[in-house]
Parts: sequence; structure tokens; C-alpha cells
Amino acid sequence: MRPRVLPLALLLAAPSVANAQTSAGPWTKLADPPIPHRYSTFVASHGSRALLFAGSDVKDGSGGERTDGALLDVATRAWTKLAECPAPPRDAPTIVKGGRFVVYAAGRDRWDEPDASGAVLDLAANTWRALPAWPVAPRLQPATASDDARVVFFGGHTAKEELVNGARAYRMTPLADGAVLDLATLRFEKLPPAPIAPSAGATLALVGSTLLVFGGHGWRDGFGITEPYDDAALYDFEKRAWTKLPPTGLSAGDAGFARAVGERWLVFGRKSYGGWEANAALFDPSTRTFASVGGLERVLLGVSFVGTHVHAGRALVMSTRQDHEGYLHGAWTWSAREDGWRELDLAATKVEPRMAPGFAAEGRYAAVVCGNREISMGLAPGKKGGAGGLDAGAEPPTGVPYYRDGLLFDLERDTVRALPASPLAARARPATVWVGGKLLVALGYAHRVGGKDRFTDAALFDPGK
Repeated sequence: MRPRVLPLALLLAAPSVANAQTSAGPWTKLADPPIPHRYSTFVASHGSRALLFAGSDVKDGSGGERTDGALLDVATRAWTKLAECPAPPRDAPTIVKGGRFVVYAAGRDRWDEPDASGAVLDLAANTWRALPAWPVAPRLQPATASDDARVVFFGGHTAKEELVNGARAYRMTPLADGAVLDLATLRFEKLPPAPIAPSAGATLALVGSTLLVFGGHGWRDGFGITEPYDDAALYDFEKRAWTKLPPTGLSAGDAGFARAVGERWLVFGRKSYGGWEANAALFDPSTRTFASVGGLERVLLGVSFVGTHVHAGRALVMSTRQDHEGYLHGAWTWSAREDGWRELDLAATKVEPRMAPGFAAEGRYAAVVCGNREISMGLAPGKKGGAGGLDAGAEPPTGVPYYRDGLLFDLERDTVRALPASPLAARARPATVWVGGKLLVALGYAHRVGGKDRFTDAALFDPGK
């Protein structure tokens, strides 16, 4: 039986939650958000409000999906419980922010089929509306792009369960069409099939009145994932027509992004799935051509963590990888003015490499905070942490050290420094987002001697202090 969908008249916001707080240096510990613990929380901000929404009760798996959340007003430090979402929970939803709206769509329903329902949250008003019917077939994991005017869903795939050699498996079929949600009217328009290979995981960018699509991948015979594609196309929203672009020379897999750097766009992605090498090119909208960006030999993209950001013409790529030496991390910046990639000195910060950190970027700042690493890195169980940020006040972890500190990147100064340890217990995968010039860190988990800690607390970091 599907969860009951409530009429909009009943979607009333809860009162604000009083927020007791304590401050220590640049950190302020907040009152707990009025929501239960969850993993993989969606975060967003709009003006002075920060959103914690959705997620799952089950770490790295399906089941226990949530559609509740909370809003923080950074000016008053008060939490407000989010109005009730009219769409049912689903596994692996697509959640994307555009303007003041957050769209909750796609994913698998409780019968393991692509979910055609959805909802749109108005962050300013804390109200929901049901998403209109999709103009194309429901799908899983479409690529997205958004601005203040529209949200674009492109590609993705369907999945049909079959018996393969006596075992159940999903046959994947990539798609080449999509849908555009007009945020002024909250109505869909069909995006016709693009003149490139159907794909999942493509990278999208809204370039003026056009949509740039590149990269992505398919499946061999529906099961084996292909290497990333290097084709690209441009969709004109006014003409409602596609143009196939010349080859990019850029096989862009995961970790892909396309961001404006002056009048051109830097497009970036992993060269191959599971590989460390990166690719980059500059797209010129006036000529509709790509020019290769070199100097990437030292940019290594691990699978443990990759964070990217672009601001004021400068790009940041930060990554953690694992090899025979253990966990290693690196960070590199690029700008057209300097025409090359520069490696930042992370060793000077004395911040330990880690996996599963929180990452958030907005404006001049990008932050990596918390996380964990394996015991094979040489820290014996029960060893207390020091300035490096291990939580010396909590019960020692079993096999996995956790962290409270991090890194703070300033793209305007092209610098990195240690982010001091937070007042929260050490944890992995916290929800992190910049709001009102401050970094919100909340939720997360840790495995300790006494079992699993599932955190529901929160704190704010002020980079100006």
C-alpha cells in the first residue's frame, strides 16, 4: 500500500524550535534540529535559510527512506520543522535546487519501479506542491542542471529485473530525452532526444539560453558499464532544437562539472571509470568548440572522495585516494590567467587525509570537514587524538578513527588552511552547507566500541572569526 498523500491544505509548518547555543572561537554549537537521524541528507540554502531534507535510516543501502526535514534560520539560529512532503518516499530519489525551489522526483518506488510522482518545495514559504506529470517516461538517476528559471532533467536509465545465470540482475537501458521544469509556472516541457548516445551520468550546464550536455556512459548489453563518452550537444530553449557539437576530446565520467570561467566554460571529468586520471577542456559558446586544457598529470582523482568548486575564474579540485601507502589527499587550482594547475600544500596544514567527509562550497570558500579513515593507516585502537582533530573526549573507536577538523579553501586568495576542530563529536558523512556566509555541519555517524553513534546535533562555523 502506498503512503497516503495529504491535500495541500493540511501541509502546515511546525512552530520554530528554540535554539540554545554555545560559542567557542569560530564555532557555535546549535540546538539539535527537530528531526531524527538519517544518512545521505540533501542540503541546500536560500538567503538566510538552510535545509536538511530526506535521506535514509539505512547506511549505504535502500530502505528507511525519509521525506521529512528541517529549516535553520541562520539569523535567529532557530530551527523550523519542514512542512510534510506530499510525495511518497522512494529509494535513490533525484533532489535538485533551482532558485528558491527544491524538486523531489524520480527514484524507485516500494515496488522497485521508477516513481512518476514528485513534489516541489518553496524554501521561502515552507510549502509543498505536487509535481506535475512527467512528459517523458519515468526514469532513474537523470542528470540535472538548474538556475533561477528552470530545472532540467536529462537522460538517466530504466532498469528491468532479469534472471542471469540463475541470479537476479537489472538490465539497464540509458535514455537520451528529458524534461524541463519552468520554475515560474511549475510546469514541465518535454526535452526531445539529443543527437548523441543515450546516457546516464552526463554532465549538464545551462549556458545562457542553451543547455550543454556532454559525457556520461551506457551499458554493454544492458549490464557492463561502458567507458565514458566524449560526445556533446547543445539545446536551444528558444528554438527548441538540438545541435550536435564537434567531439570534445574529453571522456567525462563521474566527478564531472561544467562551470563558467569568464566568457568560456571549464568542463572537467574523470578520464575512465575507476581511474585516477582527469580530463579538462574549455568550451567557447560563441564558436561552439572545445579547447583542451593540459597540465593534469598531477591531478589524481581517488574514489574515496572528490570535491570541486569554481569561483571568480578559479577552479578547485580536491581528492582523497587510497594506494599501497594508505590514504593520500591532494588539492589543485586552475585559472585561465595562469594557464595551468597548481598543487596546494596540504601537508603544511597538518590535516590528516580522510574518506567520507562533509564537503560544501559557496562563493570564495570551500570546506572539507569531519570524515574517517581505516585503522591500517597506523593508528592503534584506543589511541587518543590531538591537534589533528580525533575526538579525544569520546569513547575510542573500534578500528576506524574519526575526525572533527578539516580544510578551508579560499579561492579568492588561492590558499588553504586548517579548519579547526568542531565542538561536535568526531563523525563521518555529516550534512554540510554554506548559509549566510557560515558553514552548517549537522548529523552524521560513527562506529564505536559501544555500537553505532547516529548524531542529530549541529554547529555553525564562521570563517571570519
